[in-house]
Amino acid sequence: MIQTIIKVGNSLAVTLPAQFIRNSGWKAGDKIQIQHDAEKKMALITPKNDEIKTHLTPEFFEWLEKTSEKYKEAIVELSNI
Repeated sequence: MIQTIIKVGNSLAVTLPAQFIRNSGWKAGDKIQIQHDAEKKMALITPKNDEIKTHLTPEFFEWLEKTSEKYKEAIVELSNI
C-alpha cells in the first residue's frame, strides 16, 4: 500500500487505511507504539502494551542490510512499478 505524507497543522502525518484499522481491531483514540529506524527509513507500529515478538536474529538483519544494499537499484526500480 502506498500512503502520502500529509501536513496537519505544524506536523506531518500518514493515514492508515480503514480496512487495516478494522482488521487490527484498533479504533480512534487507541494508543500505539512506533519504533523507527531513520537510517533504514523503516517504522513498525504496534499496540501500546504489546511486546514486539520476533524470532529474527541479528544475523538475519545483517544479511538483510547487505542484501538490500546489493540490490538497491532493483528495489528502487520495483518500487516505481
